[in-house]
Amino acid sequence: MTSNISKIFGTKNEVETAKVFIKDYLTIPYFAYNNGEAAVERNIEKQLVEEFDRDNVKTQYAVGGFLNLKCDIDLYDGKCGIELKLAKSLTASELQRVIGQVYYYSQRVYKNTGLILLVVGTKEKIDPKLKELKCIVEQIPGVHFMYKQVKSKRL
Repeated sequence: MTSNISKIFGTKNEVETAKVFIKDYLTIPYFAYNNGEAAVERNIEKQLVEEFDRDNVKTQYAVGGFLNLKCDIDLYDGKCGIELKLAKSLTASELQRVIGQVYYYSQRVYKNTGLILLVVGTKEKIDPKLKELKCIVEQIPGVHFMYKQVKSKRL
């Protein structure tokens, strides 16, 4: 089944379709963000399943190799990976870890398809350390950086 997003934008490129979905349709409620990365991942998974069907969305997708690492979310069995991070958790050592993760995932599975590093935060604009992270990870072929602001706690 073709997703509504794919129908609207006329693309079969899973990464570009996912980027449009994240940018224009995905919402991250404040309560999920406040409850940690696992809660945000479940929230995103639910929305992706509604859009792309259960068969096309996998969480904790094994990327293979001896390190036994897992990408947070995978679409279409290796066509698009989404690695999720919360801005409030990105210390200097975590930033180094993220760079290693996205490089490893991009080489193991998503080299010819694409990987999205999705950082979720409360601020409207990304801070300097996230700008630097964006600059670094976007130098890795096939890796895309996206920042998504959480929905305000005010209604």
